[in-house]
Parts: sequence; structure tokens; C-alpha cells
Amino acid sequence: MKENTRLFTAELSRRGYKYSVTERDDKADVVSAKFRAENSSGIEVKIFLSMDGGDIAVRCFSLITVPDSRRAAVLEALNSIMDEYRWVRLYLDEDKELTAAIDASVTRASVGDVATELMLRAVNIVDEVFPRVMRAMWG
Repeated sequence: MKENTRLFTAELSRRGYKYSVTERDDKADVVSAKFRAENSSGIEVKIFLSMDGGDIAVRCFSLITVPDSRRAAVLEALNSIMDEYRWVRLYLDEDKELTAAIDASVTRASVGDVATELMLRAVNIVDEVFPRVMRAMWG
């Protein structure tokens, strides 16, 4: 296990969060955690801890799939939402699925706190904005 992965998971364990780890020799390790949400059926967060330990990528993949007929409306809603929430990028990927993303630079000293904070921030923001995205999705 990479050092930043060990430091991050130690912080998650200390705070009582459940998670799983996928160790990858030639790529970033991935820590996954699932959260209950008020406005959706649940949110899975994946945190990618870089090979060199200098950055993290927090992702919530496949939140919804957007049909072509609702793409413009959903993108308009996402643009409006991102004007209000500076910590997260919301976008439709090549599979027409909504992804939430946060990236950050970290150090060994900060990775536990920063990764945990951004993981929780991603969950909270996704849960807060989910009703607005769904209204745009269903018109």
C-alpha cells in the first residue's frame, strides 16, 4: 500500500468510516466509500491517491445517465450549480453519465485530513444539488 493511501485510510479508520482499498502497482491506489444520502439512493466516492503522493482525485461516477433529449437542460443546470459551488466540477462524461470531481494537492502531513474533508464535501454537495439536477432531467 502506498504511503498516502495508508495515511488516508488510517484517518478514515480513526473517524469510523467504512471503506475498501484497491491497490494498483503502476497506478494510483483507489479508496472507495459509500454514503447514505438524503436526496439520492446513495453516493459512492472514489479517491485516487497518486503514485508520487502529491495529489488526490475525488470522484463520484455514474450519478445519473442523461438522455440526449435532456442534455442541454441538464448542462444548463450544472453550469448554474457550479457558479454556486466552487469545490466541485460537475460534468457529463462520454457515456452521458454525471460525474462529480474534486482535485487537490496534498502532502504526507495533510493527506488524511484533506482527502477526508474533500470526500465528505463531495458527498454533501452531490446530495444538496441532486434535486436540482433531477428537475432539469425530468423537465
